[in-house]
Amino acid sequence: MPFVWDASTLTNGTLFTLDTELDDFDLLGEVDGLGSYDDVLRASTSWDIYGYKISVLSIDGLITAKERAGREKTSLV
Repeated sequence: MPFVWDASTLTNGTLFTLDTELDDFDLLGEVDGLGSYDDVLRASTSWDIYGYKISVLSIDGLITAKERAGREKTSLV
């Protein structure tokens, strides 16, 4: 079944990974530990990338999300 990029699809999903020329790009409708899109937006900063204004989760927002999510930490070593 082909992917249909429309309002219905966006309304019914909370996570989309797009394959772009630069790399994979995640669109998140909610973030564990922070909540809804509006909650995440409050924990984000605005960036201007290639002429487009986008919101990016701040480092403080990322730390808060990870602390609140309560998932077990793993070591990279």
